[in-house]
Amino acid sequence: MKGNGATIEYAEKCIEHYQKLVDRETFCAELNKKLGNFFLYMYEEWTSMGMPIYDEIVEQLKPVMEGYCSGKKLTDYLEDPTLCVYAPQESGIGYGIECDCPWEPEHKCLMIVRDDALLYVGPSNGLDAWCKDDEYYCIWND
Repeated sequence: MKGNGATIEYAEKCIEHYQKLVDRETFCAELNKKLGNFFLYMYEEWTSMGMPIYDEIVEQLKPVMEGYCSGKKLTDYLEDPTLCVYAPQESGIGYGIECDCPWEPEHKCLMIVRDDALLYVGPSNGLDAWCKDDEYYCIWND
C-alpha cells in the first residue's frame, strides 16, 4: 500500500470488506469454482510438460488433487495471504488477495475483488482492481 495513493481509511474499509467475505455464500461458491478451474488447468499443464524438472511440482500436487477430488476446498491449500490495497480510482472498494499456491509456485495466486465481485483468480501478474474487464480473462474459465 505504501506509496500507491491509498489512505489508511480506505485500507481499513478494504480490510473490513475482506473479513466479511467468508459470510458471503455466493462469493465463496464462485471463488471455489474459479480456484478449481485454475487448479485443474495448471495441474494439466504441469503433468503434460513431461519434463523431469517439473516432476517435483507434479508430486507436490498429487495430494492437492486427491483432496480436491474428495471435496476438500482449494482455499485450504493457499497459504500466507497478503491483502493488496490498490489506490481507489473510482467509487467503491478494490483489492487483491495474494497467496502462496502449490499449483502456481512461482507466481502465486491472486484473487481480485471489486466491491462484491470476484474479478480474477489466477497467477499474480500485475493486475489490480481497476483494470479493464478484458484484462481479467483466463483461459481456464472457458
